[in-house]
Amino acid sequence: MRERWRWCGQWWFLGSVALLAINDHVLKDTFSGWWTGKLSDVAGPVVVATLLAVVVGRTAGTVTAAVGFAVLKTVPAVAALAAPVLGGVTLTDPTDLVGLIALLPAWHFMERSPGPAPSPPLATGTGSNRTARRQRVVAVAGALSAVVATTATSPAEPPTYVGLTVVDSHIYTTESGYDDTPWARSDDGGLTWEPVPIVDVPDVARPEEPPDSTSTSTTLNPPPEEACRSDGWCFAATGESIDEKPPGGEWRRSFWFTDTQRDVAEYRGQGIRMFPFNAIAVVPTDTGENVVGTVDGHGVVILTVDGEWQQRPVLETEPADISDTVVPLRYAKWIAIAAGPLGVALALVQAWRRAKRGIRTGGAPFLAVLVGLVFWSACLVVWSIGTWQRWSPTLVAVGLVVLAVGAVVAPQVYLRRGRRVPDREV
Repeated sequence: MRERWRWCGQWWFLGSVALLAINDHVLKDTFSGWWTGKLSDVAGPVVVATLLAVVVGRTAGTVTAAVGFAVLKTVPAVAALAAPVLGGVTLTDPTDLVGLIALLPAWHFMERSPGPAPSPPLATGTGSNRTARRQRVVAVAGALSAVVATTATSPAEPPTYVGLTVVDSHIYTTESGYDDTPWARSDDGGLTWEPVPIVDVPDVARPEEPPDSTSTSTTLNPPPEEACRSDGWCFAATGESIDEKPPGGEWRRSFWFTDTQRDVAEYRGQGIRMFPFNAIAVVPTDTGENVVGTVDGHGVVILTVDGEWQQRPVLETEPADISDTVVPLRYAKWIAIAAGPLGVALALVQAWRRAKRGIRTGGAPFLAVLVGLVFWSACLVVWSIGTWQRWSPTLVAVGLVVLAVGAVVAPQVYLRRGRRVPDREV
């Protein structure tokens, strides 16, 4: 194991880590499709196999990663247990096993990777030691990035419940209306939901044609669906909001998500779609009537008899967490992005000024830049873990600013406190 750590600094490992991170956090959101899912299935096993190989050996690590990935993609119970570690819902799909093919070249690359560098003579070891130090830094950075990339994957899309049907005092909804998808029923006005088998769903609640949960929710504004209470107040799901109309009055907005709330949900990995409200119903309760509206991918919203809207989950779908604000995080993000190049530039300028005054600092400028890059990399770690764990945006913003300041100041402090390298005697 003493020398196997070098695998974490090889181009094929670092490339797999970068592909996994970019695919999960950029490509899947921008170009969602089957091929983005398969990219993760190719890069993920390579990353995990290499990390395991560093600990237990090339063959044992590769075989363990292959078996683990196969079980993860074929056994639902294992996928459910692994979800908290992997940062989101893991879908079982045997076709994903095609990604195991990538383990063959990875196993081959590990065999051909350079072994331990020979120990140089004492008189000429400075340059070699410096190179070895850089290799260790790259390998450690690669291993840490791999841990973040494999445990902060993007979560699967939550189910979308569309259509609401009231039968007596019960309200029914389903994801798509097909017999093999779960139905949900609420007996308390939409406050709580329980799964029901298709045989227990009244025929009147089953649509003749299953509703399509993807046809209009993100592209076109669907036509309003209206429902009225017994007191004459009417409500409509217009796509981007739920509107209300008092008796004899005009339509006005009653519930919607503000831009700030959408930004917070997006930060927490619970992005709210453009037109999330697609169904509305009025259901009688023991104390009056509740107005229930579906929210695309985020359960339902309910207007209770006390006149307050509240979000509620439906089975495994959770309401979007729209608390807090992301305004400080917007500025902190740009500060963190600028801190890295600024810290490197200032460190190089400081080293140049010291050299101009005749002060020889040896490898101090390189190490100072490295210190700044460590702080800068920590910004990425804080952002990734904070998003994965859904930390407060304000807390993450404070952490980013502190690390960004460190990326600028720490290299300067290192250069000023570094020892001067004496001139060699001629």
